[in-house]
Amino acid sequence: MNVSATTLHLDTAIRFVKALDASDDGTIAGRMLAEDCIYTIRDRVYTGRDAIMATYVGSDRTARKKFDRVEYESQVSPSDDGRYVIQYLDRLTHNGQVHEHRCQQILSFDETGVICRIEHVDLPGESEALESFLDRVGLTLDG
Repeated sequence: MNVSATTLHLDTAIRFVKALDASDDGTIAGRMLAEDCIYTIRDRVYTGRDAIMATYVGSDRTARKKFDRVEYESQVSPSDDGRYVIQYLDRLTHNGQVHEHRCQQILSFDETGVICRIEHVDLPGESEALESFLDRVGLTLDG
């Protein structure tokens, strides 16, 4: 991969995550996804820009309805294999208690410079810690 493609991909990854951190309604971040982009998260696969953005927007709306406060902070770094790793931090506040949830997503780009694949990575212990926080504050993420 040449330097200009690397710079373009990093810039796109940063703009993508900034749009998500700002609770974009899908219009800004969606422009950076290939029409046939694939998003894998746990045992689910979403295909297509609209389906993928619906998951991000839906998750944000659910979080904002459930918690007293939601803050997002993310960082992007290149990996050795030409992909880009997003380190997500979701700071969730409810009933005066704060929980910081972390996960990663790995972005791949196609030859046109748009994101063509997103792979979600749960970090060890994070899902369990989130469940424990939800139990403590009396919340569920269902319905």
